[in-house]
Amino acid sequence: MNLYLDTEFDGHGGKLLSLALAADDGTSWYGIHPDTWRQQTFNPWVAEHVVPLLRAMPRTASFFEEDDGAFRASLKEYLLSRADCTIWADWPDDFAHLMRLMSGPSYPDSFMIPCTMQLIVTPDGEPRPEHPHNALSDAIALMRWHEPERLARKRFFEDAEVALATTVELGN
Repeated sequence: MNLYLDTEFDGHGGKLLSLALAADDGTSWYGIHPDTWRQQTFNPWVAEHVVPLLRAMPRTASFFEEDDGAFRASLKEYLLSRADCTIWADWPDDFAHLMRLMSGPSYPDSFMIPCTMQLIVTPDGEPRPEHPHNALSDAIALMRWHEPERLARKRFFEDAEVALATTVELGN
């Protein structure tokens, strides 16, 4: 299972606003962090380009008034059913925000999901989301951009493995 992660946050190093995971099985999880609507002011660029798009995509998780615990519990439930997945992202802070949510406010509130995380370097202008700066739209676009490349690389290595096995058989 492959999950594609994107987050929106209030400027470089800023607070998490939203987080999305798009899976290659067609499912997704999108949550707007409950603190987002309590925040009085935003970085000016974020206020203009991100905040208006937070509700641009259908929500699979709606947490506009609930607490951090409910937000994190929903995320945990989604991730638990996808244990041992690979999570792909195109920005280091996406992983940092996910890890902070998993770490929780205390040890008892923390959760761990076995997974692999891979950082993708994308060319300028890629991927091209339907709603740029909406975490779910960005995660879906990253998945659509990366999946063909990932599958082609997987086929290449599978073909190389078959060729190596054939060579070994012929050599015996």
